[in-house]
This record gives sequence, C-alpha cells and structure tokens, in this order.
Amino acid sequence: MNYPINLELAGKLVLLVGGSRLAEAYAKPLLNAGARLKVVAPELSAGLNRLVETAKLQWEKRTFLDSDLVAAWLVLA
Repeated sequence: MNYPINLELAGKLVLLVGGSRLAEAYAKPLLNAGARLKVVAPELSAGLNRLVETAKLQWEKRTFLDSDLVAAWLVLA
C-alpha cells in the first residue's frame, strides 16, 4: 500500500509530532498504508486516543526531542 505521497510505508516507522485533529487526519491514511505509527505529544485528540486504546499506534506523552528522529523513516509535524 502507498501513502498519497507515493512512498512505500509498510512496516516503516512514521513519527507524528503533535496530537491534534490534524495529526489524527494524517494517522488513518498512514496506518492504512501499513506504517508503524508513533505519536509524540503531551495531549491527544479523541480520535488518536482511540487508536492508542486499540493498540494501532504508539504514544509518547511528552514534547518532541531531537532523538525522536533517529529511528523514524518519515516525520510529519
């Protein structure tokens, strides 16, 4: 599966910085493309919180650190 920017994301770690409704809008297509999704944000939108509860994505409840970039294949902020 491809994300709309034509990248093969299956199995790749994608970092979302921020937990807003905009990040939520990015999350669903990324998950549909097979990405392993990690969100770094102090708070999450209701929709992102539901994805965490169903173990569809990983959430780190904190602010962004430069070291978050090390393992990420793609970053959206």
